Amino acid sequence: MSFQQRTNIDFADVRRRLRSEYGPATRFEVTGLQVAEVEKDLRDCESEIHRLRSRIIFLQNQHRRLEEYKASLRFLVSPIRKLPNETIIRIFDYACDINELTSKKLETMPTLAISMVCSRWRDLTQAYPILWSRLRIIMPDLSPNHPRFRLLLHYLDFSQQSPLTIQLEKIVQGDLQSHHLGVCADITALADRWQLLAVWDSKVYIALNSTRWSVSISLCWRHFYSKYYDR
Repeated sequence: MSFQQRTNIDFADVRRRLRSEYGPATRFEVTGLQVAEVEKDLRDCESEIHRLRSRIIFLQNQHRRLEEYKASLRFLVSPIRKLPNETIIRIFDYACDINELTSKKLETMPTLAISMVCSRWRDLTQAYPILWSRLRIIMPDLSPNHPRFRLLLHYLDFSQQSPLTIQLEKIVQGDLQSHHLGVCADITALADRWQLLAVWDSKVYIALNSTRWSVSISLCWRHFYSKYYDR
């Protein structure tokens, strides 16, 4: 039930009486009833305000849900949903040239970002493991709080048996720490899948080269050195 005001608000009469009357209030009984009536109206008005605020919040939530529902309906008829999977995969392959795993920005990890859009895109990225196999790691930016770089392991897992392109960039100041060596170990364990390994830091190269895969690493190192320095 909406608010129904009983009080007749008459400021002119009140001001007139305030100017003309003095001493004990005249017509006290009537004034007392008026005050009680106003107090009841105030309580009813506050209750109505609370009810209307609750109603506004409800309507705002409904409006938000309707906007989201409208957007979902538009997605259902969007042109990209009509593209065959083969075409979408080609677009993904172009967009996911390299994934920089240490930036902490989702836009530098296009494969992960794409896989989070919808179930269809997630399934497509997982069905095309080459998208997960092109990686860049800025070695000084590795977090020392995590001996194992879980995001790298996630990418390596989804890359399945695809050839790996890995760039280990920039120079680590001082000695390599456990989190650097952990990344080197995880990458070296998959040396038979390397298509290209680019290494900037000689300390990282030595850590990788201290295994039975030294010949493969040396070839990759020479390729990288020639590519970037013999100009």
